[in-house]
Amino acid sequence: KGERANKAAFKGKKAWIPALIFGLIVSGLTWHFLNDASKEDSLETIGRSGINLMTAEKWTREGNVRWVLGSGDIHAVGELTGILQIELPFREFNLSGEVMADPDAIGGIGFWCSGFEENGQAEGGYLFHISGSRGSDFPTGSLMTDSPLSVNRSSRFKDNQWSSFQLRVSQSSFRGSLDGESTFVFPPLPENRRARGDFLYLEQSSKRGRISFRKLQLTPLGE
Repeated sequence: KGERANKAAFKGKKAWIPALIFGLIVSGLTWHFLNDASKEDSLETIGRSGINLMTAEKWTREGNVRWVLGSGDIHAVGELTGILQIELPFREFNLSGEVMADPDAIGGIGFWCSGFEENGQAEGGYLFHISGSRGSDFPTGSLMTDSPLSVNRSSRFKDNQWSSFQLRVSQSSFRGSLDGESTFVFPPLPENRRARGDFLYLEQSSKRGRISFRKLQLTPLGE
């Protein structure tokens, strides 16, 4: 009887071995698929097919600003200035989304930046300027470098309200719009006058106020 009991116990143990192996395989597959899913928004895997920048994993911080991605928007916190940047595999694109600024906020969306200084300032490139009513002398939707290239003279941008924007960047021209109205059409400067690079960035350059971004969608041109 003791021998039969031992055999029965052994058979019972053997019964859960296939279940254990199956469980390990399933969990391994689940881990694999979850890791694949985590890559689906990376610039390398998407390439030229477009990307939702609200879920991108390749953002990098420049400067001391702490950026928050959550609750449907991206914004900087604290009384500091800085940049959140991402390197693109293409230079011609459409960027659309929504932006909101406090009255004292200053910042923007930069593109064609060639790099960043130790203090977080962008080198080269251009800026779609964003400003609250007390932030700067240049309205939201203006095109800037170190100085204004094209000032938006008809801005209807309001403090603490979401506004939609669109930025079209090509080798022949830059086009900006705010709430469906054109704010600038301007050709790129010669490269010997303004350095060009592959970085796109969000900037908060005032120590007061806050700029928030949401629904950021990037689509390459020429597809």
